[in-house]
Amino acid sequence: MNQGVLQAKLWYAQRISAMVLGICVAVHLVIIFYAIRGGLSAQEILGRTQGNLLFAVFYEIFVLACFVHAPIGMANILQETFQRAE
Repeated sequence: MNQGVLQAKLWYAQRISAMVLGICVAVHLVIIFYAIRGGLSAQEILGRTQGNLLFAVFYEIFVLACFVHAPIGMANILQETFQRAE
């Protein structure tokens, strides 16, 4: 695979994961505000969420999006910071 194709795939992967992260962060914040507003304790929140397949799938998607997005961004930052003088 040539460098141009690899860069294009990484660009798309980061943009798509950013879109997923944006949605996940928004949903996560709504969940937090709902829990805080209702005065739920950490124990009550865990009692409601443990064993809930929907929460497990949602947070799995959240973690996978982070797993894709963060390394690509860090690699770009490091590459721009430590460019070789040619």
